Amino acid sequence: MSHPAVIASAKSVALSQHPELTALASLEAAGDLAFFWDLDGDQIDWVGAMEEFFDADLPTPASMAMFDTLMSESDALTHRQAITRHLAHGDRYECQYRLHGRKGASVWVHERGQVTLDANGRVTHVYGTLRTIDELKSQEAKLIHYADYDDITGHYNKRRLRESLDKAVNYVQHFSTTGAYLVVGIDRFSVINECYGFRIGDKLLNRVAQRLLHHLRIADIIGRVDGDRFGLILYHCTEDELVGAAERFIRVIAEEIFNTEQGAIPLTASVGGIIFPTQGVTATELMARAEIALQHAKRKGSSSFSQFKPMVSDKAVQTHNLALQDKVRRALQNKDLCLAYQPLVDATTHQAVSYECLLRMKNPDGTLMPAAEFIPVIEKLGLIRQVDWAVMDMALDELRANPDLDLGINVSPANISDGRWLNQLMENLAKDPSLAKRLVVEITETAAMDDLEQSSHFVNALKKSGCRIALDDFGAGFTSLRELQYLPVDILKIDRDFVKLLPDDAASIRMVQTLVGLASDLSLVTVAEGVETIEQANLLKDLGVAVLQGYYFGRPTTDPAWRLAHGDGQAVGQTGVFC
Repeated sequence: MSHPAVIASAKSVALSQHPELTALASLEAAGDLAFFWDLDGDQIDWVGAMEEFFDADLPTPASMAMFDTLMSESDALTHRQAITRHLAHGDRYECQYRLHGRKGASVWVHERGQVTLDANGRVTHVYGTLRTIDELKSQEAKLIHYADYDDITGHYNKRRLRESLDKAVNYVQHFSTTGAYLVVGIDRFSVINECYGFRIGDKLLNRVAQRLLHHLRIADIIGRVDGDRFGLILYHCTEDELVGAAERFIRVIAEEIFNTEQGAIPLTASVGGIIFPTQGVTATELMARAEIALQHAKRKGSSSFSQFKPMVSDKAVQTHNLALQDKVRRALQNKDLCLAYQPLVDATTHQAVSYECLLRMKNPDGTLMPAAEFIPVIEKLGLIRQVDWAVMDMALDELRANPDLDLGINVSPANISDGRWLNQLMENLAKDPSLAKRLVVEITETAAMDDLEQSSHFVNALKKSGCRIALDDFGAGFTSLRELQYLPVDILKIDRDFVKLLPDDAASIRMVQTLVGLASDLSLVTVAEGVETIEQANLLKDLGVAVLQGYYFGRPTTDPAWRLAHGDGQAVGQTGVFC
């Protein structure tokens, strides 16, 4: 059957026999395709942009049996199973598959459909639509790649390197041997970027990465930790061998002539190192301690090495942590915890649309301790649940007192998995449902992905209450499109690591573009964190980011405008970005 004949036949069927399909003629302009499948005769009629899906030189599939031949065996099975389940339960179905059609090429398709019943309740027809989703799949593939690899060097990124280091620790413990972790930092790299530009800087990073790789053994692993630093995992490496290895890497970089279009650029590097498992048994611990060693090496001067040495005893650390825990307990009892508020602004108007609540603890001298100085400790010691409850109470009190205010609060992983915090919030919102639409609950991407099923339950419960949910630090964990579909958040907050190098870092620009594209396809609001300059703000707006947050627009303050005499909080929530 030729295309013109199919179009004429399908439109005739749609207009005369199936009035519910009359609007489908507009699908041609949208690039979508509608179908009507008669099960009794296995006859399929099509309406829409068939050239997007089928090869014009081949017969258009006029039956489901013929349509199945345009898919791989596994995709055809997926398609059939989706329809079969739909027929059994009578609800709508949807599925994704690859369709081989246009001149031998394949196209990713998203299909949605529903049944038609006769007077006896028997299924007689299936109708639905097909839409191409190649761009979505391309973006998901990019994120999957970014989940493991650095964009500039092609080596492991920090997350994948951390996973590899944990595996290395398990290996050496199992075989009663030792390994080493080194962090190699290029000396004065910020000066090189300033003098020669970030494009040259990226090329030098790639050359250094390849140089280091060339001098690694087959089993050893390299990754880019951040900026100008590379992490190296060395299997079967003793403490004596660590010194020799570090000196070798320092030497091979110093001896290399790095030629560029702007001439030869001399480079040196310093190295911090640590032995495992004797000096650490987790990747997070080892990487943090190696960074401390690197800073000691850099203080010695260029081309230096330092091995991690504990600065304080474990007992002293324990004593400090317990004292901090007692301080937080007293702060909870005496209501010495307070909130600082940082504005989130519309990217175009720069008017505040919401505020994020950031926790502070009052010291006896009247100063405030940032959450970063005590939250990591109390998370380990189990106090974080009570702190989250205190934040919830303070934020809800503020919302009750200020009807024009929108606030965002952070919740820890411990309370995502503990239903008591959620139940308490639901009780508070049930007493005053108007609070829910002005409350944004923020969860970090890494916390959400640790237990996707539990996080999905948590997010769905919040959405039913009317709250909005933000996925914080988005991009740090490289959530895939597939996972986001199971986590129906409203807002994506792009991790500040992708903002800090803007507007000059091409890799950061590409990453922001990818994340904004993903958010746009899912109809999510994007927020960029860590905005510190007008240049960053303008670029982020041009890239499609809707909301901006950072020191350029306001530091966190415990005395926000709406509390001041005759203060004006009318800008809050008025631009509609979060509505």
